[in-house]
Amino acid sequence: MTSMMFRMARGVVVAVAAVAVLWNVAARAQAPTAGAAGPEDAKVKADVERATQELAAQMTKAGSLKSEDVYPILRAHLEKNLAVYGAAFAFSPKEENGKRVLAAPYMYRKDGQLVQHEIAGAMFDYTAADNTWYADPVKAGKAVWVAPYFDKGGAGADVYMTTYSVPVYAAGAGSALVGVATGDVLLPKPVK
Repeated sequence: MTSMMFRMARGVVVAVAAVAVLWNVAARAQAPTAGAAGPEDAKVKADVERATQELAAQMTKAGSLKSEDVYPILRAHLEKNLAVYGAAFAFSPKEENGKRVLAAPYMYRKDGQLVQHEIAGAMFDYTAADNTWYADPVKAGKAVWVAPYFDKGGAGADVYMTTYSVPVYAAGAGSALVGVATGDVLLPKPVK
């Protein structure tokens, strides 16, 4: 009995250590693990990058979209790309009637359904420097993985995730920023 309890306890310790290693690898690499290790990590990373680049290309070709026009695009994107937990298109800020307007349609998976959510709100400015999923690719002028983070309520729940973000520019020389396309990947909860 004691031997069996020892083996069970050792198994729990090994499982907890494995999750901690995955979290640390993801944090160092700034790439998703999706709860897996080894070659699967590379596959998930490549799948999310490809899918988010495709979404960005679609948004470039789409011209002047309205926020409500983006949700069907996000739905089709998530239905096709199962490695992606959530996706958004955060429009570059606009001025309307002397006011700054933000719009960021987001769609994510919850209980087997796709749920839409507007990220921008009266109290939330996604263009702020601490929102690295938007600020980092805009500053770098290229696609980036952001470090894993805890998303409190933004993705419809309190979840740990990482985001691949692609800045989208209008077609043509000297093109202006249209917005940022994102692909989210859930991560295992970090062990303290």
